Amino acid sequence: MNGELWEVLEKFSPRTYAVLEAALKEANPYGFLAVEHLVLALLEFPELCQRLRNAGIDAEVFAETAKSLLHQCQIQLRMPPGEPPAYTPRVFKLLYAKAPRVAQRRGHLSIEPDDLLIAVLEESGIPLVEELRRKLKEQEIDLLQILDRLEYGGPPPLVIPEPLRNWCQDLTARAERGELTPVIGRAEEIEKVVEILLSPLGPANPVLVGEAGVGKTAIVEGLAQRIVAGGEKALRNVRIIQVDMNAMLAGTFLRGSFEANLKMTVDFAKKRPDGPRIVLFIDELHSIIGAGRASGVPADAAQILLGPLARGEIQIIGTTTVDQYEAHIAKDDVLSRRLAMVKVEEPTVEETRGILKGLRRTLENRFKAHGMCVSFTDAAIERTLELSGRYLHSQRLPDKPLRWLISAGVRCYRDGREEVQAEDVTVTVSRAAGIPEDIIFRSTRWTPEYWERVLGQRVRGQDHVIREVAYCVLLNLGPLREEKRKPIAVFLFAGPTGVGKTELAKAVTELLFGDEDRMIRLDMSEFRGEPGVQRLIGPPRGIVGEGRGELTDRVRYQPYTVLLLDEFEKADKLVRALFLQVFDEGWLADGLGRRVYFTDTIIIVTTNLGAKEYLAEAQRRSSGFFVPPEPLSPQEVERIFKSAIEKNFPPELRNRFSAICIFHPLGRQTLEEIAGMELEKLRERLHRTTGKNLSYSPEAVALLAEQGLDPRSGARALKRALEHFVAYELNPRLARGDSFRIEVSEEGEQRKLTVVVEEEAVMG
Repeated sequence: MNGELWEVLEKFSPRTYAVLEAALKEANPYGFLAVEHLVLALLEFPELCQRLRNAGIDAEVFAETAKSLLHQCQIQLRMPPGEPPAYTPRVFKLLYAKAPRVAQRRGHLSIEPDDLLIAVLEESGIPLVEELRRKLKEQEIDLLQILDRLEYGGPPPLVIPEPLRNWCQDLTARAERGELTPVIGRAEEIEKVVEILLSPLGPANPVLVGEAGVGKTAIVEGLAQRIVAGGEKALRNVRIIQVDMNAMLAGTFLRGSFEANLKMTVDFAKKRPDGPRIVLFIDELHSIIGAGRASGVPADAAQILLGPLARGEIQIIGTTTVDQYEAHIAKDDVLSRRLAMVKVEEPTVEETRGILKGLRRTLENRFKAHGMCVSFTDAAIERTLELSGRYLHSQRLPDKPLRWLISAGVRCYRDGREEVQAEDVTVTVSRAAGIPEDIIFRSTRWTPEYWERVLGQRVRGQDHVIREVAYCVLLNLGPLREEKRKPIAVFLFAGPTGVGKTELAKAVTELLFGDEDRMIRLDMSEFRGEPGVQRLIGPPRGIVGEGRGELTDRVRYQPYTVLLLDEFEKADKLVRALFLQVFDEGWLADGLGRRVYFTDTIIIVTTNLGAKEYLAEAQRRSSGFFVPPEPLSPQEVERIFKSAIEKNFPPELRNRFSAICIFHPLGRQTLEEIAGMELEKLRERLHRTTGKNLSYSPEAVALLAEQGLDPRSGARALKRALEHFVAYELNPRLARGDSFRIEVSEEGEQRKLTVVVEEEAVMG
């Protein structure tokens, strides 16, 4: 070997010499050492592969390109036994001239592996580099930018003192080790954060404000990755240190301990000419308000930080939600002046699609690292995006679909399958939303005709209301939903008592969820004034007897539900004003200031307004004092009830209803249908509990409907008649036989229902 080359090899670091030995071993079958062999040996170092990924090159693509070019090479030299492979002129030039110059330029005393890699990428005319340049150009990536990032060796090293390691973590070090999830998009927000950090005047402390799950923390992690990759030249000496305020507070039972911990952190982060520039990252920034008072510190964390922030001695990056920012930070004028807000909006569906597809390989590698071989199909990603727009609107993109994909991947692994399909995502979403998959995701059930048929089997005589409810709910559960944040639908049910208002609410709940007990029912007559409001949303923090909100807590844990507000007219103005926001905006702040979303809720409001006017009008037309009043026509009923609603409910309330549904009085034919349904329920209940049989004649059904005809009580009068004329007669006869029949008997001019034991009738 040339003596000059030996002089260069003596300048190689042990790691670089190991690279050369691995390359020679790789090149032995070929008889010569090519650039491709050097690159394949370099890619055996995980930290170097991570540097490439940080710079924007997929190391696997680099390796595949090198192997492909070697495979195309047909030349193999016949070397004498025991002779090492010959160095090609290009490799000799790289080792002898180019690599030493790169190391000298970068200030290295010895030639490191990354110096050798930069020398390869800077060399022109190498087929491997030209092929890589072409592939990067297809991805709109410039190789010169990659070289610039590789040239930069990362921020200066930083050693966190021992006490601070309990609550401080170097986020840039995690980025260097490849522990952070790659950030797709969010370039605009990262640019805003960089501009604020570099601001020489005004607040240089960005705070990212956005709803939970939109990616605020991911933006800070993306900034750390860009700093490590050399993408931000002005921040090349910056180290982002994440501070856990809860860990800092833990164990500080002695007075002044928390204050001492925070002061040590501030002193560590203060700007100094030597060493890296430190930026503190405080997730959930609102937690600094009041932090420390519980341990006896006279001033909270925010007050301790104000001085160094005002003097520009330290810089921080914070994240918080919109509600917490307005409730805590915005109210503190001094603190808010030291911060610059960066609004983080929820990404669009198209942006989320790019995020999910960009993270697919990362997710699969994370699963593989935990011993789970799982892959995600395009169909699974598309189904996740489709269902994200339809369910659980209180959660945000991209966190919501990402969690669904991960859950579906775990379920597939447990089932022994490797590919996550669209159906797996459907099952995951149905469980996350609390919706039975066999009901909510079958297309045959998502037609107005199906809804009208199923609901009509349970609620009779109100076809016009059922039709309106079905069309309105299905419209807002589909892709044509106009307002994504409002409740699915808000209905006002009005009409005479006992005509099926509550029954229809139960029927809708059972159709959606398979169980009518999933309905949340509130009697609005129980909620009046300030105590009633506190019962609904929960008392504010610190109030003695602090409890849970009967409305907000139930909807938070069961967001996809039917909410029945019974007898809404009995609620006072304060409680009604509370629901105005729910009907219009789709959310309500509970006593602790947390937003509770009603976006996935169907709200049904019932009222008895107009019932007195209806009965008075019906009684006026009655033919006698002891004769039940005759039902009015549907047109007259709608006129009476709509007039009463307009008098008692202001326009701002009426305009927030999706539909005002007036239930019609029950006619004789409808009552006969209901009587048949009630008798059938009685027959099934008797057979289920005792094993005995019950039959009835059509005449018995007609007479039961006649005895239950009372417009003042509707179907409730029929149920009382069933209990009085049938159940009371049947109960004492149960021990006398196994089969019974309900018949009509005549006593003079009167007809009555009679329960007959069929065995006795046969014997007689």
